[in-house]
Amino acid sequence: MEKHNPVLSLPLATALAAISSLMPLTCYVLSLSAFGIPHVYYELHYIRERFSSRLSLPFKSGILLVLTMICLCNTAALIMPFQHVMEIVLLIAALLFLLAYFFAPSLMTLAGIFLFTAGILFNPVLVFFIMAFLHNLTPWGFLKERGASGRAWIIFILLPVVVFFLSMPTALDHALYSPADAETFLAHYIPVKWQDIDFVKPVFAAAVYLQLTHYDTTIRVMPKLMSQGIRPHRLVYVVFALVCCAFIFSFKTSRSVYSILAGFHAWLEVPILLAVFAGYFEPESRAAASAS
Repeated sequence: MEKHNPVLSLPLATALAAISSLMPLTCYVLSLSAFGIPHVYYELHYIRERFSSRLSLPFKSGILLVLTMICLCNTAALIMPFQHVMEIVLLIAALLFLLAYFFAPSLMTLAGIFLFTAGILFNPVLVFFIMAFLHNLTPWGFLKERGASGRAWIIFILLPVVVFFLSMPTALDHALYSPADAETFLAHYIPVKWQDIDFVKPVFAAAVYLQLTHYDTTIRVMPKLMSQGIRPHRLVYVVFALVCCAFIFSFKTSRSVYSILAGFHAWLEVPILLAVFAGYFEPESRAAASAS
């Protein structure tokens, strides 16, 4: 039975929803600059402690090989841009779905393979948009794996819908930024060619709210579920501060470099969560009972 997780804060989530509705662009810029790299660090740390020893070596090796290919492709595109990077990355990422199905077969994963492949063939831009949006829901999956996701649906499903409708008349900060800057910020979730569509800004606001919630759950909540928490070395905090300064100095360049590491951790979660919902990981209580 799922239990309510007391560290999930509904009042905090409500406050994040309100500020995302009012100032989505500002929330996006400040949160990514300050918490982008820290949340990647915390999330990778959590995944290593929670799942690394429970993954078979072939499964783990296959995932790391595919992720290395994605990182190399993104790095090459950053150094020397070339056409069809998106399509190439998606084709490589499709291997993660195949790996998940091979080691942890399920109807959900099979459906994922079909939908992902169809998306690559017909509209790869839409696939990237959906994956970027869904990535912010991954902490919910990790909480569910712990049986601690009670009421999380309010935070991850209901409040984004509220933000979508609230931000239509209330978003105040779009006029604070130049069209070029606004286009750059929106492009994280909304492809440039879609940015003139009327409902795009509310969608962006909902995505920003989920981004804030993702950061909060990853940095504040998930470490509390670990046996020893996460205690970064002082030098790690120095790196966090330097990265934040880099974003302030050149947001666009910093985000391009950041996206390589962010892509690594985002795609890593795909096969792991598919395996979670396929029942690949034996519940710890059952594993302890069989070991005794």
